[in-house]
Amino acid sequence: MNRPFPPASPRRKPRSGRGYATPIVEALASNDAFAHLREGVARLRSLEKDLGACLPDYLRTNVAAASASDGVLTLLTPHSALAARLRHLEPKLVGFLRTRGWAVDIVKVRIRPLAPVPAVPPKTARLSATGLACLDALRAGLEPSPLRDSLEKMVGRHQRG
Repeated sequence: MNRPFPPASPRRKPRSGRGYATPIVEALASNDAFAHLREGVARLRSLEKDLGACLPDYLRTNVAAASASDGVLTLLTPHSALAARLRHLEPKLVGFLRTRGWAVDIVKVRIRPLAPVPAVPPKTARLSATGLACLDALRAGLEPSPLRDSLEKMVGRHQRG
């Protein structure tokens, strides 16, 4: 019997059924050299949670905390309209975060545009000759109306293309 792949080596077993990749959380936890990074990530998560409690829904989903040091909180948002709104909310944000124990004096807002969305390709659907003939017959049997005008445009567009 031929096997397309060699059998798995008995020395290498996947850990807990997840394969060989180590999740980033485990990788950070497994090494003391990453302790500072782990603390920074936990701190930003906590800050974003407190920040989310203060922001309205439309801002909460479009704002990310980038850093907080020396009394300066840097927030990221995808466009200038939200950045302007955040700047107006700065006194409220600073006051709220101070009540939660954060040493924030100033809020800086930076714009981080979203990745461009690829353009949607134009539709390429075409009617079969039979379908086109049926629609043309339907159009011919109708009284003058918006429906007849629409069918005429559609049949004309598909006859040309």
